[in-house]
Amino acid sequence: MIEDMCARSDQSRSTRFGVKFAQFYLCEPVQDPFRRSGARLANGLLSAVPGMVQCMVGAQVESVALTAATHLSAPAAYLEDYEDVVELSYLATHAQLNVVTWGEGQVTVLPLPAGPGEYRIRYHLRNMDPGGKTRVAADGHHIGECLVQIWPAPAEAAEQLKITSMAARFWHPTDSSQISFEEAGLLSPNATPEAMAVLKQCGLL
Repeated sequence: MIEDMCARSDQSRSTRFGVKFAQFYLCEPVQDPFRRSGARLANGLLSAVPGMVQCMVGAQVESVALTAATHLSAPAAYLEDYEDVVELSYLATHAQLNVVTWGEGQVTVLPLPAGPGEYRIRYHLRNMDPGGKTRVAADGHHIGECLVQIWPAPAEAAEQLKITSMAARFWHPTDSSQISFEEAGLLSPNATPEAMAVLKQCGLL
């Protein structure tokens, strides 16, 4: 399936990297993801401030297998293949986005197909919750799988195309029930003060 996605894209990158604090970033070259400023454009699994898009994953995820594909026009969403799919609009002031993590810094570079301008970013996730058919690497790490699609498009409201995992239901409740931090796996009973401080800094508490 990954090969099929890549074949239909104009450019694609596939990589695996470690994550901390359940997040990674798509950053413009001059943006420091740890010194954010400006109003958020959306909230939840995918959110943005000028210069940066924040991508959340399940709290138990230790590594992410990411495929990022850029397109000249809107691609099909892979709703049947992923548990959660959300999207938002983003105004890029540079011609590239860098994939950046807390633990490894810059992982890869994504050239934007039409240079600076308005884009739509669609974020697919699976294998976010512990248990079930969790994918585990040879090193024992819980691997979350993500697909990011990026294409030029006028600004529109953020959308939730599919929400099924516990992690996603915490950020995007689908009914009147509230998923707790513990149920979503976002807060360990043994969380250290340092981890709590980082969660607060990231706006998670």
